[in-house]
Amino acid sequence: EQTAYALGLAASQASGIRRNFGSMTKAFHAGHAAESGSVAADLVALGFTAANDVLETPLGFYQAAGGGFDPSRIVNRLGRPWMFASPGDLIKRFPCGTIQQPVMDAT
Repeated sequence: EQTAYALGLAASQASGIRRNFGSMTKAFHAGHAAESGSVAADLVALGFTAANDVLETPLGFYQAAGGGFDPSRIVNRLGRPWMFASPGDLIKRFPCGTIQQPVMDAT
C-alpha cells in the first residue's frame, strides 16, 4: 500500500495528474508548485541557469503539456474579448466542489 501511495505521489509531482483529486495529494499540487517557483527564483539569484525558451521550443513545456505552441492563436485574438469575458465567469458562492454546492444552498 505504501508503494502504491508513493507511486501516486511521484506521478502527481511529475505531471499534476487529476487522478489524485479527492486525496491528500490534490492539495499538495498547489504547495509543490509554489515551492518549485520559490526554489527556482532562489537558484537563479545564485547564478543557476536554464534554457531561456523552455516554454515555446519544440522540446519545451507547451509541446509536452499541450501539443505545441501556436502564437497566431494569441495574436489573432488581440483586441477581442477574452474567453472568460464572453459569456462571462461565475463566482463560487461556497469554498467547495461543484457537487456540494446544492447542499450548501439548502442549508
